Amino acid sequence: IIPQFYVEALLNLKVHYTSGKPAPHKAILLLAISDLIESGVISKNEIGMTEALKVAFEDRWNKHVPKDSQYKSAVWTPYWHMGYEEFWHFVPLDGVSEATIANLAAGHTASIGKMKSHIKYSTLDDELFRLLSDNVGRIKLRELLINTWL
Repeated sequence: IIPQFYVEALLNLKVHYTSGKPAPHKAILLLAISDLIESGVISKNEIGMTEALKVAFEDRWNKHVPKDSQYKSAVWTPYWHMGYEEFWHFVPLDGVSEATIANLAAGHTASIGKMKSHIKYSTLDDELFRLLSDNVGRIKLRELLINTWL
C-alpha cells in the first residue's frame, strides 16, 4: 500500500502548465528512475546525472508523449525542478554548501554544467525509494503517475 503522503505528493507535483496541459517532464523522470531501479542500474538511493538516466528518460518520453506535443524532451530541467518536491533531495559535492545549491539558480533552471559542478547526486525519501524498489509499489506508483500526468 502506498502511504497517503506519497499519493498526494505525486498527484500534486509542481509542474508547468501551457494551454491548460501539464508538463510531463517530472512524471517521465520518475518513471525513468523507476525503470532504472527495476533493471538494477540504480541499486542504491543515489540518482546521478548519468547517461543511463538520460536514455531511460528519452525512452519513456517517446513512449508516453505525442510527437506533436508542445513540450520538448529535456531530462535535466525536471531533474533540477524536482528540488521543489518534498521527497527529492540534492546532495552537494564536497565543499559545496546546501545554501549554495538552494541559491544556485534563484528560481531558474541551472545548466547541466552548473548542476554537475555543484551536485553530487540526488536522493528520494528513503521510504519512496523502498516503494520503487518493490515490484508491487513500483507498479502502483507508475500507474498513479501515468494516469495522472500522461
